[in-house]
Amino acid sequence: MGSTNFITKTIKDSFCIILILILATVLLSINIDKTFIGHHDWNGAFWGSQARDYLKVLNLNNEGQTSNEVTFRQVFYSHYSPVLPVLFSISAYIFGLNEISLRLVPMVFSLIMIFFIYKIGEKIYGKTTGVLAAALAIVTPMYIYFGKLPDHEPIAASLITASFYFYLLSLNGNKKAYFAFLFFLLLSLLESWPTFFIVFPLVIFSIVIKKEKINKSLIPLLIACLVLASHLFFVGTIKGVDSITQFIQQGFFRIGKDSLQVALPKFSLDHFLITEARYAVIYYTRILIFLSLIWIVTFLLKIKATTKKEISLLILLIYPSLFIFAFKQLAFIHDYKLYYYLPFIALTSARIIEKLTGFLRDLVKQSKSNKYYLNFLQILVVVAILFFVATERIEYLTTLLKTSFNKPGYELGMLINQKTLPENTILINSIQFKEFFEVFVTYYSDRRVQYQNITLDDFLNKESEYLAFDYLVLIHERDVDPNLESYLSRIYYSERSNSYNVFHLKKKLI
Repeated sequence: MGSTNFITKTIKDSFCIILILILATVLLSINIDKTFIGHHDWNGAFWGSQARDYLKVLNLNNEGQTSNEVTFRQVFYSHYSPVLPVLFSISAYIFGLNEISLRLVPMVFSLIMIFFIYKIGEKIYGKTTGVLAAALAIVTPMYIYFGKLPDHEPIAASLITASFYFYLLSLNGNKKAYFAFLFFLLLSLLESWPTFFIVFPLVIFSIVIKKEKINKSLIPLLIACLVLASHLFFVGTIKGVDSITQFIQQGFFRIGKDSLQVALPKFSLDHFLITEARYAVIYYTRILIFLSLIWIVTFLLKIKATTKKEISLLILLIYPSLFIFAFKQLAFIHDYKLYYYLPFIALTSARIIEKLTGFLRDLVKQSKSNKYYLNFLQILVVVAILFFVATERIEYLTTLLKTSFNKPGYELGMLINQKTLPENTILINSIQFKEFFEVFVTYYSDRRVQYQNITLDDFLNKESEYLAFDYLVLIHERDVDPNLESYLSRIYYSERSNSYNVFHLKKKLI
């Protein structure tokens, strides 16, 4: 009879997490084929171009002839560790280069993260907390919108969550789990720089709480140093020593130092903290932020009676905080950098909800109510909280999913791709357009495109230089000298589409 109950419970638990993963897949599939025109879709267009270049270098491009031959030295992007563009390239090679194939990679990792959130909750508190945490995570605006963003966050956060789970398993001396922890830690370090910030709390926890020997505790730090050293070595070897300097300068820029001459908003510490707090409330909802804060308070009140596993949850709070405060400039501009908090917020909120339902259970038992009423009340509370979390920011999420302010870059990129040949060179007469939409034009056009602000006098004085281009694009109301457009219209064949006037500089009217 006992074994039958165990099998039944196992089936129920498995059914719950499978159902959650199916629902997560449905939620992440919303707008999975949307063109890269929305909020932070810059990432999809940028990494899509990177993946296409990687396939060109390897002669694996399924799209046929492309705009120009490239070398690995040209396409190697030294500002990040190497895993991300490789993953996108593999997906693009299998499924073709498109929005779905690029979003499919972070989507798969986001589903993996939900599974490991469940496993962490199960390991620390039990299956109920694990299931609740997984369910809460998938209904947040942060997960629904950014869980399929073609960028580092969904992938790195997933690998970190998996690494943390195996770290928990290794607390009791499980050697296989420890090696799995190191393996996933290495993958996450190779994927993105935020992972490096988990190394410090891991080392401190291992020394202070886990009471490990210093040499073993420092293994994650050693791996991190080796990854960074190897990256710098390859950057210097492939791109040159100057690229190492540029890499370091880019890091200072992301921290907030004025190492690059780029016009970006200045902000005080107070402004930064308020902005991040507002992002957190928007993307994680007031309910979950409040529940997580309750967990922190109750944790501090009973810290002496807390298990090592529960204390270890602080690692999932500390490392994203270190990252956010270290790279304030990056976090201030990119709201989705808060994605790394998702496992902590989901797990701690789930724990408080479980305690709340436990309190209700004890209350109902004291009133001698039947168990069916008790079960109904507990389910009602959980469903109500999930409902309010899912709907609190539904209007904002809906608006986010509909954003299209990068559409001009998509439109012009597609127009250039359709009207020109791969070997053609194109000049767009608008630096302003470049500043906003260059990455989108590059991805959707797959052409050699340059940008300048040209007046009629400029064109006449350097006519031979400009006639080296095959096409010149003028954009209505963007840095266009009307005299230049009038002059070109009398001499060169042109095609107008909406705001774009494409002049064929090799095709005269006369």
